[in-house]
Amino acid sequence: MDTSGQDEVNRLLGTIRATIRKVPAHAWAEHAFSRDKALVSALFSRLAYAHIPQYELDSSKGVKIVPSELYQLVFAERITLDMRALLTASDLGGRVDVFIASNRGAVAIGVKTDLFIVVAIRGTRLLYLSDWVIDFRARMIHPYGGEKAHLGFHSGFFHTIQSLRWDIIQSLRSWPEGMPVIVTGHSLGGAMAAILYGMEEFRGYWPPSTGPQCYTFGMPRYGNALATCMQPYPFHTYHLKDPVPRLPPALLGFAAADQLEYCVDEKLVPGCAPRRPLLLKARLGEHRIEAYIAHMQEFC
Repeated sequence: MDTSGQDEVNRLLGTIRATIRKVPAHAWAEHAFSRDKALVSALFSRLAYAHIPQYELDSSKGVKIVPSELYQLVFAERITLDMRALLTASDLGGRVDVFIASNRGAVAIGVKTDLFIVVAIRGTRLLYLSDWVIDFRARMIHPYGGEKAHLGFHSGFFHTIQSLRWDIIQSLRSWPEGMPVIVTGHSLGGAMAAILYGMEEFRGYWPPSTGPQCYTFGMPRYGNALATCMQPYPFHTYHLKDPVPRLPPALLGFAAADQLEYCVDEKLVPGCAPRRPLLLKARLGEHRIEAYIAHMQEFC
């Protein structure tokens, strides 16, 4: 019998539930890197691909470019799953509350459990179909003034998450203050999660001691060296054979903060010197969120 998208989402929620239980309650508030929290974040990043708004269902152009098998499975059924109902019935920990925010370029799913809040962001197919990384016209903008005037960001990623940020912030403000918050995303969603994580209007909602955490996976470069060094940078996991973390090219001014990157090939050992993938050995299949999760589950 073929697996339905809803069946696969329910299986994924069962895996998330089991993985959450491996994390000590006190660990959610700790800002140090955690393998188990990284895996929980990756699983939620995959879950975000299951929510497909109608405007994505209206056309099949470029479906295969979205790097998630779950997305392909749900899209094939041409339905928008009731993610709120699936999540609230999931028993992830006490009463589960959910918000969903989206625009033409991004989807954000927020989930509150008794222990923590997670905001998982993904890029829509419309954003993947734009000239986001491969085209040499990938444009950098400098949206801030003053001492941040030299911080440069990928225009598509920045504008997409900027237009969604207040929907996310207002939704979070309806939930209890002081809970640990994890922002996460894979691929383009990771880049947008990282930009949101660094925005003062987002971080300013929490006291410094209880600020948000950010875990990303296989994200492209989203800014210049000043943007990645002067702003908070996520815990980023990449795969040696995934070409996307090498894009957009450095010759266009894009950079990454290697000191906070974790290589899945090296079992996410903290402080391990990262090795960038050789593009000649790159495999696009290794960019899928399912590939990241499979590698992480080998040692988490």
